[in-house]
Amino acid sequence: MLDLARILFTVGCFGAFIVFVLIAYRKGAKAGYDQIAKEVVDDDDTPPTVSGSLKDNSVKESV
Repeated sequence: MLDLARILFTVGCFGAFIVFVLIAYRKGAKAGYDQIAKEVVDDDDTPPTVSGSLKDNSVKESV
């Protein structure tokens, strides 16, 4: 019985892999992937610069 469960699990995983591949390589998918890649590269999501001196956030030991 355990062997049957392992076989069904393996076949199910392989079937899911095939479905994912078919979805990824379907017609028209390349245009969507290219658009998403272009948005990531063109995104101007840079952190703001800090003007002035930086604060010292280190922990100081008391004597």
